[in-house]
Amino acid sequence: GSDQSLPDIARELGVDSLVEGSAMLIGERVQITAQLIHGRTDAHLWAQTYERDTRDVLGLLSEVADTISTEIESTLRAPGVVRPDAIGPVDPIASDAYLRGLYHLNRYGLESFARAREYFKQAVAVEPGFAPAWGGLAGAHLMLAYFGEEPPREAIVQARVAALEALKLDDRSYSGYAALGWVRLFTWDWPGAGQSFEEALRLNPNHAMTLHGYADYLMLTGRPEDGMAQIRRARLIDPFSPTSNVPVPFHFYLMRRYDEAIADVRQLQEQIPGFPMHRLLAMVFWQQGRLEEAIEHERQELTLRKDVELLAALEQGEARGGPRGAMLAMAEALVRKSSTTYVDPFTIAVTFARAGQTEATLNWLGTAVERGSLELMYIGLRPVSYTH
Repeated sequence: GSDQSLPDIARELGVDSLVEGSAMLIGERVQITAQLIHGRTDAHLWAQTYERDTRDVLGLLSEVADTISTEIESTLRAPGVVRPDAIGPVDPIASDAYLRGLYHLNRYGLESFARAREYFKQAVAVEPGFAPAWGGLAGAHLMLAYFGEEPPREAIVQARVAALEALKLDDRSYSGYAALGWVRLFTWDWPGAGQSFEEALRLNPNHAMTLHGYADYLMLTGRPEDGMAQIRRARLIDPFSPTSNVPVPFHFYLMRRYDEAIADVRQLQEQIPGFPMHRLLAMVFWQQGRLEEAIEHERQELTLRKDVELLAALEQGEARGGPRGAMLAMAEALVRKSSTTYVDPFTIAVTFARAGQTEATLNWLGTAVERGSLELMYIGLRPVSYTH
């Protein structure tokens, strides 16, 4: 929907050329028209139309990419990179569900991750031999394990099963290796995680989920600057994707570079209007001792999530005891909520810590260990000055 000229778009993205195209579905045939355009001059360098049965649409996309690669006198096979074979015929219903799953997986949010998981499940139900859909399903399970409201251990097991199925079907499935890398990371097998991520990057050096996982692996093993380089690369590859953007300010936060984290979030909010980053801003402001600002962003986060119970607790607690009173009331509300649904015990522990409740913090950290909270993986990196 942009009204910018193609040279302006190329300049903004920092690219030499642009691909413009369209797709048309006619019965059980799909027609794709693609053209390569020189970014600076708007000159058309190449154009071609393809038509194929809908069962071959994913393979067709791979063919178009190869052709464009040849036309711009470069190659997708960079040194050390092995591209997977083109995808064979796939039931159109499965490929459609797979592409919808990718769309929702990239939108970054609990509801989107849940929808992505359902679409990937539809894809593998229709086409059980479709390795990319199994890789996508593993990724959706992982996102829900980390961000979701369900016990993470079960989701991690499901992610491992789906990742191994993808690799069984295709031993060059980069999404399978990426998902397996995250599974190993979350289960503290860091050497194995590094190997899986490196293999995924060998197969596809431009996969955002792999770059994010490899960045976290590097940070956890004492190479934070190298990790930052990986997530900056992911952002460069896909600058408007939430999945590629969110890790950057979070890594700034873990590196105690708070002002850079805030500036990065502000820029991201301008670039992707409406994208919520209030929880991260609340974390950063709390570390800086800007408690009123932290509470305001907690309030905005809960409003967006329509969490009436926690929002009421925040308001009542703040009225009684300021920012730390708000945290205490929220922690107690989270404890009540945990009696009926899954709440990450690490989140409860952190909220008690901000309220200055040391004993409750330690108790809930113990519960986080018992229940396998994935947040514990980062505990050695997280800033610790929760109270001021």
